[in-house]
Amino acid sequence: VMMEVENADILIGKSIYLTITPEYQKKYRLMHESVCRGNKETLEFEMIGFKGTRRWMETHAVPLPNETDGGFLHLAITRDITQRKLSEQKLHEQAALLDVVTNAILVKDIHNRILYWNKGAENIYGWQASEVYGKKASQLLHEEHSKGQDDALLTVINQGEWQGELNQVTKDGKDIIIQSRWTLLRDDKGKPKSILAENTEITQNKLLETQLLRTQRLESIGTLA
Repeated sequence: VMMEVENADILIGKSIYLTITPEYQKKYRLMHESVCRGNKETLEFEMIGFKGTRRWMETHAVPLPNETDGGFLHLAITRDITQRKLSEQKLHEQAALLDVVTNAILVKDIHNRILYWNKGAENIYGWQASEVYGKKASQLLHEEHSKGQDDALLTVINQGEWQGELNQVTKDGKDIIIQSRWTLLRDDKGKPKSILAENTEITQNKLLETQLLRTQRLESIGTLA
C-alpha cells in the first residue's frame, strides 16, 4: 500500500532508492551502510510511491546476520508517519504566528504553572521562555498575592473566559499594567485543562489617560475660579 503497487512481487529486485526523495537518499544510504556493519539505526525520510504520492516514513533498522558471507543484512520495520509530520508542521506554523504578534501569549495549567510563553511575552516581561516553563505565573508576574488574580481564575473556570486589567511586574522589577483576556481550555472529557492568556501592556496608555484627566480637572478648576 505504501509503495502503491498491486503486488509485492513487483518490488522484488528493485532498488529502494527509486522511491526515496533525492534530499534523503544520502541519509538513507549512510544508514544502510551502518546497519550492514552491525549497527541499529532509525531514520525519518520522505518517499514517493509508484503513483506519485509523497509520504513521510519512519524506519527502525537492525542488522540481521548473513550466514552466507558472515556480514549483515538490513532488516527494517517502517511505518507511515505522514499525519504526525503534518500535525507537527501545523504546530510549528501556529507557534511561528504567535511569535510574530506583539502581545504576550501564554498558556497556564489550572495550577498557574506556565506551559507556553511566546516572543511577545519575552519582550514585555523580560523573561525568556526557557526561564519560565513549569514556574507559577503568580510568582513571576506579581510582587505579592493578588486578589484580582484569584477572582480572574474563579471567573474563567466558572464561565470559560475572563478579561480585565492586572497590575504586574517585569523581570527587572518594573511595574506595568496589563489588559488581559483569559480563555479556558478543556480536555477530551470536558474537564478544565489549561488557560490561554493574551496580555497587552497598557502602562503608557494609562499614564496618558491619568495625565489627561488631571489636565481636565485643572482646566475645570480654572474655569470655576
